[in-house]
Amino acid sequence: MLEIAPEVPVRGALCFVDADLPLVGTLTFDGFPLLYARRLARRLNARGPVAGERVLAVAGDLAQRLPPA
Repeated sequence: MLEIAPEVPVRGALCFVDADLPLVGTLTFDGFPLLYARRLARRLNARGPVAGERVLAVAGDLAQRLPPA
């Protein structure tokens, strides 16, 4: 398997729709945060350590290698 961008940090999260999660604090399962969709979207859209052009390049590579189901 070829590495796409080993310098880009990757983290996992579990997103629950219609779940009964607490409104304050963040539960975790095996180190992964359990988040509502809106809260996960905020994290995904936040600025990070990777520059905009690099984000687009990595996203393009991932889109080619991981087609929609």
